[in-house]
Amino acid sequence: MLSLFAVSGVIFHHIRYQRQTIFKIKTDLQKLTVKATKEIDAIVKLAKNEVDAVVNNLTNGKIAKSEILHQISTLILKSPNYYGLTTYYRPFETGFPLLSQNLRKSEGAQIY
Repeated sequence: MLSLFAVSGVIFHHIRYQRQTIFKIKTDLQKLTVKATKEIDAIVKLAKNEVDAVVNNLTNGKIAKSEILHQISTLILKSPNYYGLTTYYRPFETGFPLLSQNLRKSEGAQIY
């Protein structure tokens, strides 16, 4: 009878320990996920602001078509989080289809 109580106590302790461990792991993973999400959000907001600046410069005629590739290249090469960027734009002259510029990074090299 004494061994039954001892075994029951050990089982109860093990189950309680297991539940506490699982709860702590879940809590830690949730905190880690929230932190990573905030970091990703900051990267995306920065990228959007940088791309919006290029778009505004192009829209307002501050940069020429020939400078678009340079602007894209500068954005991609300065950040390890950017792997490529494509722009689609309507030319300043009417009657032409949309134009595009594409640049991607592959192992540190630029590919047009």
